[in-house]
Parts: sequence; C-alpha cells; structure tokens
Amino acid sequence: MQLYEVKMPKHELGLSARHLPAEIQAVHDFIDSGIPENTIKSYSGALNRLSRWLGDRQLNDVSLASYLTWLFAQGHAKASAVLVLSAVNKMAKANNQPSPVGGLTKAASSSYRRQARDRGRGSVSGIRFEVADLLSARTEKDTLRGHRDAAILRVMSDGLLRVSELVGLEIRDIEFSGDGSATISVRHSKSDQEAEGATLYVGEPTAHLVSEWLQVLRERFGIRAGRVFHSVRKGEASVGESISIKVVQLIVKQVVDEAHLPGRFGTHSFRIGSAESLAERGCSLPQLVQIGRWSSSEMVGHYTRKQLASWSAMVRLRYGS
Repeated sequence: MQLYEVKMPKHELGLSARHLPAEIQAVHDFIDSGIPENTIKSYSGALNRLSRWLGDRQLNDVSLASYLTWLFAQGHAKASAVLVLSAVNKMAKANNQPSPVGGLTKAASSSYRRQARDRGRGSVSGIRFEVADLLSARTEKDTLRGHRDAAILRVMSDGLLRVSELVGLEIRDIEFSGDGSATISVRHSKSDQEAEGATLYVGEPTAHLVSEWLQVLRERFGIRAGRVFHSVRKGEASVGESISIKVVQLIVKQVVDEAHLPGRFGTHSFRIGSAESLAERGCSLPQLVQIGRWSSSEMVGHYTRKQLASWSAMVRLRYGS
C-alpha cells in the first residue's frame, strides 16, 4: 500500500517516515512538541485504522470519501469522520504533501455530519450536582482510597473536569481561599491548544475534602509536590504515582453501580451533569462555554438543550416564569 509519509513524535503510526533536511526536521519537531499527547494517540489510531481499511489501495480523494461512507454505514459518530480528516491533513502537512481531501471527500463529510448529527452525543447520562454530592458522601469512608475517591468525584463535579485534566492536576495548581473555597489552575486541556490555561472554582465542601487529602499525602507519605491524586497500593500502606485515567473510570463505575443509578455513566457524566445543573439555575450558553472550556457552544448546547429551553424568551415573556 502507498500512503502519505508522516513524521510524528512518540508514537509509531505504522507508516514510513520521511527523511527531511535537518533544519526542516527541527521545525517539524518543534511544531509536533506542542500537540497534546492524547491528540497524537488519536491521530495514530485513526491513521492505522484507515491504513488497514485501504489495504493495497492508494489514499486519494475517492478512497477517502469511500472510507467515510463505510464509517457511516458502520454506525460511527460524526466525530470519527472529523478525526480521520484531521489526522490525514496533519499527516500530509507534516510531509509537505498536498492533502488528499478533495471535493468528493468534503461532500461526503458534509453529508456525514448532517445524517449523523444525533450519533454519539450524550451517550452517557449526566450526574448533576445533587447526585454527585450523594455519591461523594457515600464514598467518603475512613479509608485512604475512600477519601481520595470522594475528593475526586467532587472536584470533577465542581470543576467540570475532563478526566485527562483531573489526572494531570498538580498540588501547585490548587490555591485555598480564606472563605474555605479554592481555585484550581488547569494548565492544559483538550480545547486549549495554545496552553493558556484556565482557573476554576471549587466550593468549600470540595475544597475541604481536597485539603484533607493533601494533608494525608504530606503527613503519611511526605508528598508535598507533584500530582494531586495518586494510586493507592494494596493494604493502603503506600501510594503510587499519578492515578491513571483507567483507575478513575473504574472508581466512577464502582460508585455508580453501588448506588444503582439507572442509565449509562462514565467520567464525562460529571461534566455533562454539572452543565445541566448550571443551565437549570439560569446559566447562559456563553457562560457554560466559558466555565466548561468548550471550544464552541455546539456540544454543551446539545447537552443542556432541555434546561436552556426552560429559560427561553417564550417562558419568560409570555408565561412570566
């Protein structure tokens, strides 16, 4: 199979690497170093899947459009189409090649977005403020793991955190206030490609749990810097390195299963549920975009469409609610 050559750091794409002059290669390395690790992994997976599907065929406008048609027939969400086109464009740019995305692929992509607009959105239910508080309270036991898990659930709820943001939090990112609340600095996020960062607010109950957890890290394990949340080893005699995304996913699954909540839930449920709770309380769509650090209003608008409808002009002006 002949595919566009690509040079991307840290991850093998299963594709041949292009040998560039040293100065140009240095520029590519500098550009690639600013791409988030998770984005590189996503591009890698998308290109490998495309490569397997292509087999001996060349990658061009026709074959790429055919691949999008196949993805749609397999029931994939429109995000799958967006990802593969982004990966292909990145691959072509990295190798100073013209993009294979032509008129046919663009038309297929447009049709995909229209027809798959309801696929893959809201696939998990939201966990709103009140439920998050209850789950945290149920988890808060007199154990190292239980106390950590309670703090994790509250922080995800208050901060509308993505799980990747949660596991990346460092002790230096948390600043406690005199009123008992705290602010959290998120230095990198999925939608913050320029790494400008964001500052989030967490309320007094959440800040209290985090403060107690940090106290345990200091007094029992001498940890005063580095990641906030750590893995807890068997027997709770020690803690490991930074907690992994997989462990957080297992924590959420366990607490949800124990509470017998109806529906399908995941780590993203706290982010969705907090947006729903804020919308119910009158938070506007632009405010939600800012608080949740969404890159656009499209996704959060979908999550909160029912809550936002209750604050519409019809409700306020005609029915006086």
